Amino acid sequence: MGGSMSLNSSSTDSCEETRGGALFVPDEDGVLVEVLQGDLVRDTGGTSRMVVVRVDSQQCRVVLRGERECSPDGEEQSVVGLMLLREGVTLARHQLRELLAIYFAHCTREECAPHEGLVQGIEHSIRTATAKEVSLDLSGRRLRDAELFMLNAATLHWHATRCSLSSAELTASQSPSAAACCVRVVDVSQNKISCDGATALCTMLARDMPLVLELYLDSNNISDGFQNILSSSSSSSFSSVN
Repeated sequence: MGGSMSLNSSSTDSCEETRGGALFVPDEDGVLVEVLQGDLVRDTGGTSRMVVVRVDSQQCRVVLRGERECSPDGEEQSVVGLMLLREGVTLARHQLRELLAIYFAHCTREECAPHEGLVQGIEHSIRTATAKEVSLDLSGRRLRDAELFMLNAATLHWHATRCSLSSAELTASQSPSAAACCVRVVDVSQNKISCDGATALCTMLARDMPLVLELYLDSNNISDGFQNILSSSSSSSFSSVN
């Protein structure tokens, strides 16, 4: 899972932990997060910025190269003393993890089980994100309108909660959010979504993922007319709707 967990005192000394075949290192907030290929890291004792080329969770080691180096090779080292930087693809992964956390929290409030396919799709998107493209790939995940209604409601509730915070509380919670997510492609093709579900999705994208350029809706229960209206809408930011 492309997850995260709180950094407790027992893990502070080693600065790393393995769980379920994954390797975790602290981010800028001291939260243990799974380190993945392509992530940007820095040695806490220095200023060098490096890119993760490969992860060896069994040995608690990673292969790193300099941020501006183009070579596919790198130098192997322990993850002890490394910190994830919320920039580039690492920031995108953080934002997708936060989107997933917002969805989980809403499911808890509504006392309903999270949709397995939706959760797996977001987790897969976290793992497959690259510096060249960040996509939210929910294709073929057995999604119905209900799942998109829930996701839209989850992010809407998150916004309403932030709007109710005082200035001091708001300043203290300025971590990058789903609202600033840098996803460029959203794919919900090959599901069971109707025009109502697609409308809920587009509402969420306009509010929370304004940088999305490509939206894939094919192989759903959506009329061609709806897609044509969306493609020609002056308020739509999509350069491609399929």
